[in-house]
Amino acid sequence: MELQHYCGSRYDFFIIAISAFYKEIAIAAILMTTIGDASAAIFGKRFGRTWIPKLKDRAVEGCTAEFIVDLLIGFVFLHSYSWLVILVMAGTATIVETIVNKIDDNLLIPLFSGFNAQILTYIISLGYLSFLSV
Repeated sequence: MELQHYCGSRYDFFIIAISAFYKEIAIAAILMTTIGDASAAIFGKRFGRTWIPKLKDRAVEGCTAEFIVDLLIGFVFLHSYSWLVILVMAGTATIVETIVNKIDDNLLIPLFSGFNAQILTYIISLGYLSFLSV
């Protein structure tokens, strides 16, 4: 029963992400959740030597791997967006993955990273950050 609920909540968010964010942002958010999260776990367990104080089972190496993978995802799927949007989205996904422990981070990563990317894209399009391109 718990397994069905866990998988169902993940799919529910994917539907919300696709309907709430721009298509490219939704795709990047979902991929950062799946591929970025997996890379953090794999690299953290395999190469983790430097553990983050006060955070259970979090290695700097895993966090670094996730950030790099999230940046790559951003540059591939958000190539027409500003580099700042990609950086903020990857940074948000990495921070949420790193500090969230008690709540399902697979729900929160795309929610926060997609929201931040969407808001920043909107702010840039209004001309408030006119030196950046969208």
